[in-house]
Amino acid sequence: MQFIHESTRLACDANRAFRFFTMPERMSKWLGAELTIDMKTGGRYEVKADLDQDFGRIDTAGSLVESYTREAALQIMWCDTLHPSEQYQFELKLMPCRSDTEFCTELHLIFKHTERALDSQEAAFYSLLFKKMFEKLRAYVNKDWIISDSDLSLSVLRGSKL
Repeated sequence: MQFIHESTRLACDANRAFRFFTMPERMSKWLGAELTIDMKTGGRYEVKADLDQDFGRIDTAGSLVESYTREAALQIMWCDTLHPSEQYQFELKLMPCRSDTEFCTELHLIFKHTERALDSQEAAFYSLLFKKMFEKLRAYVNKDWIISDSDLSLSVLRGSKL
């Protein structure tokens, strides 16, 4: 597998969604993590978190911000402490769910190894990791609401209690 793609929709604007990944105090609320984030090119982006008792702890010590565009994209060079010689790229893109609303943001995550295809075991592990992370974020922001295509009308999004 060349890369992993995960996505979710949040009932908030892109600026708020971006801050959930770039501001330690915001990220720690939904992920329950210890964070070191220096939001600049070449800055540290380290996450230590326990997702759940089945999954265990993640630790990205040594990960660096490669680039970011405010409210639109974030690219991280991901270092896995379990495999220190391996380097991965974590790319997050944010966009409005519809062109005529700011009340819903789609997050798309692309994760790949920098030099080779992901093997099946890696792909399964990281796919589950990012699904669980997005589930936690979606539940934190949207509560029980999973935004479907039929929810993407302005009246539904504006009328939400979120």
